[in-house]
Amino acid sequence: MSGAMAVEAAGIDLDRETAGFGQRAAAAVIDTLVLFALTTPLVLPWLEQLMSAVMAADVDLFFDLLLEYDLAWWPLAGACTVVFGYAVFMLGRYGRTLGMMVFGLRVTNLDGTHIGWGKAALRTAAYVVPDVAAAVLYDQNELAWSLVSGLRIIGLLWIMVDGAHQGYHDKIARTLVMRKRLRSLRSDGTPGP
Repeated sequence: MSGAMAVEAAGIDLDRETAGFGQRAAAAVIDTLVLFALTTPLVLPWLEQLMSAVMAADVDLFFDLLLEYDLAWWPLAGACTVVFGYAVFMLGRYGRTLGMMVFGLRVTNLDGTHIGWGKAALRTAAYVVPDVAAAVLYDQNELAWSLVSGLRIIGLLWIMVDGAHQGYHDKIARTLVMRKRLRSLRSDGTPGP
């Protein structure tokens, strides 16, 4: 069954029920604050060096520290693991992150059912891979970095013009971000309680 047919079969009014760019961006701000609190202990040595450069008014040192990865690899790898783990756990278990909970949003399959662990991992990987690619490419080739970063931004802004308000990561995982909890569907396709 195609994505459009699954949405029609589930009786989902995309204009009324899918979350737009503004709501999703506001939820992302809250999630960013949560993730900042969770990852700060891992990247604290790097942040301390950045603050020292700011206090010394050494602009060159600040940008060298900001753009170069001279620290051990494990703090960055640990922070990436926390970010990935947070999103997969929250989406796989609850169908939403803390930011989404605040705004009453939920990630669902195209038919309105819970996405599960596999789709949560796929959706998160699709969202995070461009960031990792951009970070790796920055030192290698600034043009490639610019292209990857630009494509990611366009993919997120696509939420504003797409009829189902899907970003590139939603298209890849075949998910929707809904404004309210949809009724679950029974195995025979009829609405549940």
